[in-house]
Amino acid sequence: MIDRISIDKIMDVARVVDVVSDFIELRQSGHELTAPCPLHDGTHLNHFKVIPAKNFYYCFVCGKGGGPVDFLMEYKGLSYPDAIRWLGQKYGIFVDEEQKRFNQVKHSEPKKIKKLPELKTLYLPFSIVKPRLDTSQDTFCNWVRSLPWNKEQKARVESVLLSYAVGHSYKGHTIFWQIDHEAHVHTGKMMKYLPDGHRDKTTNPDWIHATLARKRNADDPWPHPELYNPDEQQMRPCLFGLHLVHAQNIKRWEVNIVESEKTAIIMAIAQGTSHGLWMATGGLQFLKPEVLKPLFDLKLNIVLHPDHDGDARWRKKMADFGYKYGDDYQVNNFYVNIAWKEGIDSEKADCADIVVRQLDDVQRNSKTCRLNYLMEKHPTIKRLVEKLDLQIER
Repeated sequence: MIDRISIDKIMDVARVVDVVSDFIELRQSGHELTAPCPLHDGTHLNHFKVIPAKNFYYCFVCGKGGGPVDFLMEYKGLSYPDAIRWLGQKYGIFVDEEQKRFNQVKHSEPKKIKKLPELKTLYLPFSIVKPRLDTSQDTFCNWVRSLPWNKEQKARVESVLLSYAVGHSYKGHTIFWQIDHEAHVHTGKMMKYLPDGHRDKTTNPDWIHATLARKRNADDPWPHPELYNPDEQQMRPCLFGLHLVHAQNIKRWEVNIVESEKTAIIMAIAQGTSHGLWMATGGLQFLKPEVLKPLFDLKLNIVLHPDHDGDARWRKKMADFGYKYGDDYQVNNFYVNIAWKEGIDSEKADCADIVVRQLDDVQRNSKTCRLNYLMEKHPTIKRLVEKLDLQIER
């Protein structure tokens, strides 16, 4: 058995760029490195990404990703202990006598990485969005519809789902289309939900542009070259809801940025336009200068809404990008700090989690009030409750 100290030493020095470039040629694309995916014999650039800053790789087609150890296990078919031994041999760290089997491993050296020419931004036709806007059978949208909204909020549900262009795929995914301020469709994030509104974690999120790159049959050379060719186009993410910035009086509004698309939808229904627009990054990894740039160009007020335990991470990312709190952006922690209840709300709760819990509280209290009223008017009901020793929630 390999001891924990040796494993930690390996993990401290092992870089995914060093390991991957021992086997395939990587090319520079912005802050990332790209190549045809070696894990599923891909032939097109820009599917397989290596992100040096995160020491992470990912393929948008086959969905495989991880660090140096994960790559060796996938690409070389090594067990976890052998992957550690392979890395120990590469970086000159003694693990155990077994690592002698890997005496041909290259030592880490600076690699020459070719720089790719700038690829065009992928824009999909709006015709791909329209057929998928029927959400009558969508699990997430029907959960949203079922929430105990008040009268004004309930009247907003359908208009919010339509204005954000929430879609539904034939395989049961909810589609959160990314449409920019110039009405260009960048892609769609596809997620499956359970009837209670939680994400179905048995399935991974998917992307519309990735589905366009997949083969349907073994002899299919390329499914949709007329829509997406990764050798010529690159998907660049934008904020979910960005296309709404040209709504009336937007320059007098704030743009509230949350992490998940679900949260943006819930908050837009809960508050209407009283607090401005709600947009989502789709993940903290997408909180980037190029994603925020359209908002700064339009001179809009940016307000971040971190999760309960995410304030420090959000502020650090903004500081790393050179943004100044107070000058370039604000932070609103009302829901996740003031309205958050210890022992009831989770540490990772965001503002939408708090709003949904508050809606449930109101409904529960309303039912309790109605029962108390009936007990006062009808002593028979009161005697029945006392006889059965029923507990009425307060």
